[in-house]
Amino acid sequence: MKCNANSAPGHSISPIRSLNTALWCVTFQVFGAPKEADKLPCQESNSPEVGFEALTVRPGFRPPGELSHREHLAYYPTKVTVMDYDGQTLTEKVVTDLDECIDLARRPSTTWVNVTGLKDLKVLQRLGEIFDIHPLALEDVLNTRHPPKIDDFGSSIFLIMRKLKSGDAGEITTEQVSIVLGERHIVTFHETENDPFEGVRHRIRQGRFRIRNSGPDYLAYALLDAIMDAYFPILDRYAVRIETLEDQVMTEPTQETATKIQDLKREVIHLRQLSWAIRELLTHMARLDDALISKETLVYLRDVQDHAIRVQDMLHSYRELCEGLYQSYVSNLTLRTNDVVRVLTIISTIFLPLNFIASMFGMNFVEMPAAKWHSGFYVAISLMTLMGLSMLAFFRRKRWM
Repeated sequence: MKCNANSAPGHSISPIRSLNTALWCVTFQVFGAPKEADKLPCQESNSPEVGFEALTVRPGFRPPGELSHREHLAYYPTKVTVMDYDGQTLTEKVVTDLDECIDLARRPSTTWVNVTGLKDLKVLQRLGEIFDIHPLALEDVLNTRHPPKIDDFGSSIFLIMRKLKSGDAGEITTEQVSIVLGERHIVTFHETENDPFEGVRHRIRQGRFRIRNSGPDYLAYALLDAIMDAYFPILDRYAVRIETLEDQVMTEPTQETATKIQDLKREVIHLRQLSWAIRELLTHMARLDDALISKETLVYLRDVQDHAIRVQDMLHSYRELCEGLYQSYVSNLTLRTNDVVRVLTIISTIFLPLNFIASMFGMNFVEMPAAKWHSGFYVAISLMTLMGLSMLAFFRRKRWM
């Protein structure tokens, strides 16, 4: 197949589209012909102008900003709740018709829309339309393995945080929490129905003055603070695990102990890398010069930044403790091996002269002194016993055993 970058008779091509067509033709020449189901812009087309409109999207191709689920990720049923409040009034309800959010978005009060579960793409798409959420932000919401980040889209600020979660078996995992901060609203997205924001809801229901009379930026601070505060009780469990492993290392170290130490160290390193990203996010946010965040709220954000630094310091100390534990395990194992080798060496040293006496009298010579002595066996046994006891006393005197 030959590529022709020229236009059909009677039609003109803009320079940009000509360049795009030429690039497609070069790609075709380098990487080979596409499948028959695909269509290059330089092929025959009924379109009056040859360009990307004539290109059929290949299977599996997903344009940036298009909402779709990842095949390797699990998604849970979607539930939308709303809290709309100001200094005097509070409205809290479960939303079944998303059109109800249109009136809430127009109110001067603070609106908090909380979404748990990301299975329903239509709900996410509709919320993006109502609250003017950037398509790239919604795409990152669905990518629940995204590291912490912050994006300023002008009309909104998009944040991705990761919260810690402790499983039934004691394992510690992370879940993504996405926050969209607007002028008068906040939209939060969770992977599952569990979130660490119940304390924030309780403060709003109680009518606490500061949170009820502040804007969405203060609510964003409260949510971030709740996420960071949830780190500390979970990280304290690492201290308990380290103490347990320390006892095992000092008493009965096994190969399983070494495996547990390495697994713990791997978890701590992963969380430490996560804490670095969270710290950078909060540092950037605390220095952000944006109309959506007031100067008063920036002071509170620095407090959350301090919490992130504390988390990072804790994980750093845990990592050093894990490294120390492993070194103690290796040292203890080496000492136990040395003890075994020392005992075996002492036994070998004791039996070396005894073996010499036994082998000397066991030589097959016809004429040998004391070979036919009727008390020779008892004398040889007594001599070997005396030598063995003497060597044991000497070793004990030298504190070699």
